[in-house]
Amino acid sequence: MEILKSNEQLVDEPIEADASAQESKTAMSRRGFLKGAVTGAVIAGGVGLLGGVSTAMAGAKPKSGCEDEAEEARDIPPVGPPAKWDAEADVLVVGTGGGGLTAAVKALDGGKSVIVVEKVAEQSVGGTTKQAIVYITYGGSRYQNAKKFAYGGYPFDVDKVVQEVARDYQYTADLKLLRELFVKDGECVDYLGDLGVPWELDPYTAPMCHIWKDIDKDGLISVAIKPVTDLVYRVAKEKGAKFKFESTVIGLVSDRGRIVGVKIRELQTGKVSFIKGKKAVILASGGFASNRPMQKKYLPHVYKGAACSYAMPSDTGEIIRMGFGAGADIAGLGSSTSFDGGIDWMFGNKGTFHQHLYNGSTQLSRQPWFGVDITGKRYPYMDCYPNKYRAEWELMTNQGAVTMSLPDGRGYLIMDKNFEKNIKRLHKASFGCRRPLTTDMADIDRVPEWLHPKDWREGVEYAIKKGAIRKSNTIEDLGKQLGFESGVLPESVRKWNEICESGKDPEFYFPQEWLIPVLEGPFYGIRIGAILFATKCGLKVNEKMQVMSKETHEPIPGLYACFHTAGGFLGENAISGAQNSSCVAASFTSGYIAGEQVAKL
Repeated sequence: MEILKSNEQLVDEPIEADASAQESKTAMSRRGFLKGAVTGAVIAGGVGLLGGVSTAMAGAKPKSGCEDEAEEARDIPPVGPPAKWDAEADVLVVGTGGGGLTAAVKALDGGKSVIVVEKVAEQSVGGTTKQAIVYITYGGSRYQNAKKFAYGGYPFDVDKVVQEVARDYQYTADLKLLRELFVKDGECVDYLGDLGVPWELDPYTAPMCHIWKDIDKDGLISVAIKPVTDLVYRVAKEKGAKFKFESTVIGLVSDRGRIVGVKIRELQTGKVSFIKGKKAVILASGGFASNRPMQKKYLPHVYKGAACSYAMPSDTGEIIRMGFGAGADIAGLGSSTSFDGGIDWMFGNKGTFHQHLYNGSTQLSRQPWFGVDITGKRYPYMDCYPNKYRAEWELMTNQGAVTMSLPDGRGYLIMDKNFEKNIKRLHKASFGCRRPLTTDMADIDRVPEWLHPKDWREGVEYAIKKGAIRKSNTIEDLGKQLGFESGVLPESVRKWNEICESGKDPEFYFPQEWLIPVLEGPFYGIRIGAILFATKCGLKVNEKMQVMSKETHEPIPGLYACFHTAGGFLGENAISGAQNSSCVAASFTSGYIAGEQVAKL
């Protein structure tokens, strides 16, 4: 077991240990946490025990040299069966995100015994899914039917939706898989409702969005899905699922081509054991948003253009590598989803790759400030463009792709000393997870202390202190700190101030309230890229969530995968804004399908 020492660690700082492991320490004051009280925290993801992903954990810098990087992205072959199994069940599930939990409950409904293996601590149940916001479906849930809503017109026409989405994905996605997902989305929402989730259609976003009733009172939607994953976990335990936490999978077990179980190592004791899935093994461990070498291999645009990731640090991708090692085909090569405004904490070695979406500094960087690339040229801000066919949440995902397209995959936001006052003028961009958090928001106490500050200004102050946000009394010096050639940034600021004075933006159509000049020092600059929230590259699956063999193009016996261990939901080479449905839906619904299938075995 490895131990991570923490020194003056702040919730707005990239946290190298799995922050979720601190969730139970509610008695700890935030100020105590800021002073480094979280020393000796166990790395819940098992750094150094994951079969070659130690430096990828939590976005740690990869070792130098191609050989070391290849090791962290290398396929992991399966092992043979043991002479004796240490435990067994009909169905073995790896991972406790939305997909794994739902798969477990559906399998239990079919009378199957279930063991669930999870590498993090019990307090972290829900994975990255629980940090999310809403469950988006095109239609078909009873909640949408009651409102007579369906995307493209009621009643819900799944074939029409599949064709529209397929065009967005350039027909590179499996149409049968898409169709099954969109049909089962509504079923899964209703099923979770039957388990006890009090869904409502979110009044602050769109009727495509299901959210826990009354959790979104005035736009605070941080960790809004956590009550859902908590409830499904309780139901799984009540129905008889056995959970094995802090146990990392170090190999799939293959018997004459069939996946029959896993080899695990307990993080607390180092004990190695074998667990059998007599009828099926379901892989639901998430993607590889915290494995930079895997990004370099499979998602080069992310490796270049994503400055940080909102996925939890335990998203290290070793289970995907094991699937490839067992002969699985790949799907979703080059595909990912991102938001805008990811602060480049690694620039100048100010922090690590993991950042939370609600960090105060991240929320500051997601507003439509004056932004330029490294040559001093302005770049688009997607929300400026009126489009009756696209919701605002879809435009914000497109903004990550815009940033990725810039030189070196980075943009630069420039503002003056009045940013705290001026942020109130940027009301149009303060939608959902862009909205800066304040202590007077309804239910602000729901936000756990370890996750991020409850006042956005605290995170900004810390980012300035650490140098992730640069500060200077002159524009020229600010440009030098950010890497601009001499004179470039002052000239860009001069042109911007002229636009602001004129009251009209002829290039990118900023509304007048966004035309905020940069006049009074001190001045602030932020180097930003996209903020990665999910890798969409992984194991190829069919519409039954069976993992497909690269060699035979047939299902690998005994093996299933949920998103985002599975890939291909967005098709191939889909960058950022190609997402038409939520990662939450992909996770829960794929688990629902996999569990439904194995329940029939």
